[in-house]
Amino acid sequence: MERISFDAVSVPELYQRLLVPAIFAPWAERLIAFAGVSEGDAVLDVAAGTGVVSAAALERVGPSGRVVATDVSPGMLEVARVDRPRLETLVGPADDLPVKNGSFDVALCQQGFQFLPDKVAAAAAMRRSVRSGGTAALAVWRCGTLLEPFDVYGRALQALGAPEPFPRAYAYDFCMAEDEVRAVLESSGLEQVEVGVETLEITWSSLDDAVRGIGGTPYGPAAAALDAEAQARLGATLRQELRSPHPMHAVLARGVVP
Repeated sequence: MERISFDAVSVPELYQRLLVPAIFAPWAERLIAFAGVSEGDAVLDVAAGTGVVSAAALERVGPSGRVVATDVSPGMLEVARVDRPRLETLVGPADDLPVKNGSFDVALCQQGFQFLPDKVAAAAAMRRSVRSGGTAALAVWRCGTLLEPFDVYGRALQALGAPEPFPRAYAYDFCMAEDEVRAVLESSGLEQVEVGVETLEITWSSLDDAVRGIGGTPYGPAAAALDAEAQARLGATLRQELRSPHPMHAVLARGVVP
């Protein structure tokens, strides 16, 4: 079988092409449904990245609605705007959102919240952005379960002795427990907080795509830096580990703005 090269394309390109359809787009649909986004709503997508949630929200709110994506990375927002002329974008941190208080019906944050240094401040910023009676909702990876494919990618690189591509890369503790999520949202001033766990079966278009998916993650540069022999070993390990995908588990939580 031909060896898969891990240095052919950029991280953003592989993220959009491989990880978004298999992982992030299905989770975006779950979050939007959980938050109760409706036609005509004004929606804020916090830590929007390349706009996966924004794209799904635009479909849900229709032409009478509005979606604004915020992120600290202008480059990410540039990608988010591609083929989405109705999407508004603003550069700014999640704990100091550059929006008027009470200007949205719903604020969302998908798989970015666990990386924020001041989570209570970020939740409070989401609360302030939403009108009274509106909803703030988020999704984070759940601690205590295998986070495939990310745990698999990290373990495979670690076994090859590759240097950590980012701090705590091989621990991958970028997750939250249900009680922690509830405490953060309640501390921010949100009321009627609801927290639950949802499970999603990953569907890759092919095993090759599952293996190449490492290139669309922060592990991608470490994989690309390996020599040909190590890349071949990495590919073989990932093929074995990802042949039968495990379900992903996320904590979904929402609260109402008083």
